[in-house]
Amino acid sequence: MAMKAWLAGLDEFAKLYGVVRSGAANWRRRGLLTDEQAIIVSGSPVWPLGFAVEFGETTPYRKRLVGEALEQVKAAQGQGRLVTAAADVDPLCGNAEITALFGWARNYVNVVRNRDDTFPAPDYEVSGAPIWLVGSIENWARSKDRVMDAAVLKALKDKTYDGPGSKVLVRGAAANAPAE
Repeated sequence: MAMKAWLAGLDEFAKLYGVVRSGAANWRRRGLLTDEQAIIVSGSPVWPLGFAVEFGETTPYRKRLVGEALEQVKAAQGQGRLVTAAADVDPLCGNAEITALFGWARNYVNVVRNRDDTFPAPDYEVSGAPIWLVGSIENWARSKDRVMDAAVLKALKDKTYDGPGSKVLVRGAAANAPAE
């Protein structure tokens, strides 16, 4: 298996371009960063780091990449590779997808992480959220003879999963705003 692809969430975008997180979030609201360009993991968008690096050159007002920030993001995620397309990122899962895979109650992933020292450490921490390669979770489950939902596993591997965590939900004041 090839090295994992480095990823960027809104926190990493902010760091890469020297802005506060809300500035990066505004790029999403204004449509400069879209969910179509992202991978949605447990309800949050993440982008390939290569896409994030090229992002500043694709905007109407060029944004300058903070060079040392790129090395910091890479170092925080360990060995990896730079890719620009979401299709080139191995299948990912977060707490919501793992919950669906095993039929667990919400947040039970954290209980298992705390009680079972064989549960794999996250392959990533992106914008403060744990993310695993689907293969890491599958290997752990098979080693423990854990039953997985075959349909969820197939959808995660095929990148067609549409269950809990597969969509970005509107939160906060925007969730209560009247539709235009």
